[in-house]
Amino acid sequence: MAKNTRYFIVANYAQKAVVGMIKAPSDRAAAIRKICKAVGVKFVSLDLCRGAFDIVTAVEADSFDKVLGLKLAVLASGTVSELHILEAMDPAAALGHAATAAKAYTPAG
Repeated sequence: MAKNTRYFIVANYAQKAVVGMIKAPSDRAAAIRKICKAVGVKFVSLDLCRGAFDIVTAVEADSFDKVLGLKLAVLASGTVSELHILEAMDPAAALGHAATAAKAYTPAG
């Protein structure tokens, strides 16, 4: 089985969702847990935030495709106006690859 990677999902609620939450409040973390479980993604946390994004959710998955499936399902619902997936990475590995690539790269000019 592939190693799990941590993903951060940041999103903004659409007006439709805000209206619905005011009229009939619901446990949004429970809803996220349920959709994650359905596709084999581990739910870590859900936070409502002040700032550029309303929602920050952390999940862990063995495949980006599973997290992308979450994104597509939520976007299709019309309840978010914007949703981005941020994938955690290993900075040491990335810098190692950058050093190797830099040695092989011939700049223009």
